[in-house]
Amino acid sequence: MSTLDVADIIWIAFVLFFGSLSQGAVGFGVGLICIPLLVLGGISLPSAIAIMLITMFFANGASCWFYRKHIDWKVITPVLSLHLLALPIGIVTLYFLTEFNPDIAKAIVGVVVLGTVGSQLLLKVKRRDHLHPMWGAAAGLSSGYIEGLVGMGSPPLILYVMAHNWNVHRLRTFIWVIFLIDILPMFLMLWYTFGHEVVYATMIGILFFPITFIGARIGNILGHALGTERLRVVAYVILIILGVVSVCLPFLD
Repeated sequence: MSTLDVADIIWIAFVLFFGSLSQGAVGFGVGLICIPLLVLGGISLPSAIAIMLITMFFANGASCWFYRKHIDWKVITPVLSLHLLALPIGIVTLYFLTEFNPDIAKAIVGVVVLGTVGSQLLLKVKRRDHLHPMWGAAAGLSSGYIEGLVGMGSPPLILYVMAHNWNVHRLRTFIWVIFLIDILPMFLMLWYTFGHEVVYATMIGILFFPITFIGARIGNILGHALGTERLRVVAYVILIILGVVSVCLPFLD
């Protein structure tokens, strides 16, 4: 990641503000919005992931602490273990893709975004009190691999928790804890694989954290005032556009 100019700084600030605002308003994954926009703005995929890691560290850390009484370690630990096991495989894949053709990695970001939106809109998940352990294993492995590959591993976990008859706090803490704990090992693996580019991007994420905090607070107010369902539709439309552009633009270039 080269030295940023004024245009880059403005773009990153806008993206992080917009992503955190959407997160606060509709409860949607901030990485699914920010990473495609950062990549389309010329930020490399490893740097975009690193910027998002520090943003998620502050957001998830505060959320886990506030709702710590709802964390069920007995249920989380098996899925978390497989998630962490698959992380390095995804990062190694990312390394070879960026070495071979960075445009392929950018296109994969778009595919993940479109797949996430499609699964949310098309799959009607029936909630149950208990699922077969294989579903937890599949969610852990697939989310870890996708997280290491493009920094957006939430779709399998979202589908997994939605299949359970849990209250909203237990649903959210399940995902928050997994993505909070995977930040340090993922950062270290990215640092080892991509070097100082990741450290520089992480410092950028720290400097822009106030922007994300303000965006999330405004998003909370908007979501309460205008209604979550209406804003959720807007978020889906934006994500579909981002996904299509992410897939097509690298090949057009």
